Amino acid sequence: MWSWFGIAFTLLVLGCSTSPSQPPVRMGVSPVPGTSGKRIARDGEGGFILPDGTRVAADERGGFRLPNGGYVAALANGLLLPNGVQCPTDDAGGYVCP
Repeated sequence: MWSWFGIAFTLLVLGCSTSPSQPPVRMGVSPVPGTSGKRIARDGEGGFILPDGTRVAADERGGFRLPNGGYVAALANGLLLPNGVQCPTDDAGGYVCP
């Protein structure tokens, strides 16, 4: 009887022990070195290149429509995303969004 108790207790203790932690996996779009966030760049042809590589055309006000239909407005010093986040200009002719 005690041997069954010992085996059950050992299995219970082994089942509750923690496994060694693994290093975190980083995924997503990597930003431009020296910046944080995602970057929207001008394509040199009157449009923009979004962080996922999609190209969109600028409109007469300097803003553009996202593929999902949202509108990104041009500001004097950056862009205004549909969710209200402002993306300031960077030193490389683009915009960095948090």
